[in-house]
Amino acid sequence: TVAPGDGAFYGPKYEFHIVFLLPVVAVCWYVSIKAGFLTALLSAMVWMAVDWFTKRHGADFQALIVNDAVRLSVFALVIVLVDRLKRAHERESALARVDLLTQLPNRLAFYEQVAAEIVRAQRYRHPLTVILLDLDNFKTVNDLDGHDAGDKVLSTVAETLQNNIRATDVAGRLGGDE
Repeated sequence: TVAPGDGAFYGPKYEFHIVFLLPVVAVCWYVSIKAGFLTALLSAMVWMAVDWFTKRHGADFQALIVNDAVRLSVFALVIVLVDRLKRAHERESALARVDLLTQLPNRLAFYEQVAAEIVRAQRYRHPLTVILLDLDNFKTVNDLDGHDAGDKVLSTVAETLQNNIRATDVAGRLGGDE
């Protein structure tokens, strides 16, 4: 007989090591969801092969099958969750850089794009033109006709700008009626 604590195996052993999720999560986040699933499948297959060929769990094939199924299920669940988290992060990052009313780059995004254009103009020694458009008497529109009318004016001006600038030009809303 074997005494407890001698390293003997008593019954089926079910296990999952979270460290094996790290490469799957990294590939899913930085490459793609398809690459994440492929990495998960490969990881699960390697882990399964090691378990089967080393028979770490004795002759209990039920434990091997359950472990493999649980691993694949956890991998798939984590991949779906990481993909949703990544998409939510990308959506929130994009929304943080766009003025919701006009759909133009907001102040932060506009200044970043202008800074890049200044560097490009200096590097190639090209002229650079910056135009600030301020709507005169815009407050009067809001006061007399309401904020919905003011929003409509801002949206119309933004749409007109977007439709009449070159693809290389940058239009943005700095705030208010600017």
